[in-house]
Amino acid sequence: MARKTKADKEKTYQALIEAAAELFRSQGFTATTLNEIAERAGVTRGAFYGHFSSKSEVIQAIWEEQALPFFEPIKDTLLNLPQDKPAEAFRQQINSLLELFEDNNIVGRAFFIIMHNMEISDKDKELVEFLSDKYKLYEQVLCCAYKKLGEAGNLKQGVNPDHAAMGFLYILIGMINMALLPFGDFDYERDGYPVFEHYLNSVLMD
Repeated sequence: MARKTKADKEKTYQALIEAAAELFRSQGFTATTLNEIAERAGVTRGAFYGHFSSKSEVIQAIWEEQALPFFEPIKDTLLNLPQDKPAEAFRQQINSLLELFEDNNIVGRAFFIIMHNMEISDKDKELVEFLSDKYKLYEQVLCCAYKKLGEAGNLKQGVNPDHAAMGFLYILIGMINMALLPFGDFDYERDGYPVFEHYLNSVLMD
């Protein structure tokens, strides 16, 4: 029997991540079994354990492989809004984020899996902590951005930066869910951009 090459192992690794992401998205984390992931990836259960020890590890791999590389640049920009016209820069980053989800369903799916409640048991403390950390991280990034906008006089009177950040995430997660529904009719150009424009106009003063 031929020994598997590094390329073969990487192909199996990526196939497992893709299979798991599709199953987690379509039927939930708890309902998905290791056998289903392996079968969908076209490999054996033993091959699964050659790369992961649990479904929880797959979740972390989905984030690191399919989402993190795309979100890091946007996160860094939001944390470092320019002093000159910060609201304009903020809007540009939001448009970049929506364009990312519009052009790449894999990224949107990964973000949804991480941010959405997947009926994960409290017994899986490591995964709960991982998901909680990711949610809190992006909530904190948005809070920081909104606070800077407030300091620059770009938030409307009475807008709470923390609440604005929470509202942002709720709208975004809802949009991604609608876009991923197999029977949905959501369109980013027709629906997503106008909804976010309406939301931003309700909290920002340019």
